[in-house]
Amino acid sequence: MTPTEGGLHVFWDGNNILGGGERTATERRGDPGFPVLRIYFKNLLDIVRNGRHPVRAWMSGSIPPPEDGVWSYAQGLGIRLDLSRRTADGREGLLDQTLRERILATEFDFPERGTIALMTGDGAGWESNEGFFADLKRMKSRGWAIELFSWDCNVNQTIKRWVLANGKYIELDRWYDYVTFIVPQGTTAGRVVRYLPPHPYF
Repeated sequence: MTPTEGGLHVFWDGNNILGGGERTATERRGDPGFPVLRIYFKNLLDIVRNGRHPVRAWMSGSIPPPEDGVWSYAQGLGIRLDLSRRTADGREGLLDQTLRERILATEFDFPERGTIALMTGDGAGWESNEGFFADLKRMKSRGWAIELFSWDCNVNQTIKRWVLANGKYIELDRWYDYVTFIVPQGTTAGRVVRYLPPHPYF
């Protein structure tokens, strides 16, 4: 059985993708970032799906979000949530660890190899064979196909090089206008998302 036949499993580092979008906005697009930039979940998930139907999709994120309806909207798209309150010093707590556990559990819960689609640029721990990078290598060695989705200004370069050689790297920059929008606030002008063209996207 090929990885494609085993199904698509999506893992979404919500805080990292939002932070990378904010950085892309301010550094590369001339848009305001925090606190007015938002990620449009539906279009981003559609890009990752690329015409496929995920077996499951997990997203980690912090609470409370900017608006109370953010997480219920994600659930309405079929995304399972792992949420946690930030610590007093602003850290994300165990969110990354929880998402990593979800990735590794996939190996045992789904014996038919498929595709791991990870949305993050986080490379913490790569020097000591820990973190998301180590888990991607483990899953690859077990026969899973790897796809990494990240903002190019925010991705760990070691992970990016490895994925380019061992899987698919899809930079989100080209989809910026389709997956972000700006909520008007004070003198900040709003911007809505563009409609996605038909897939395939990569």
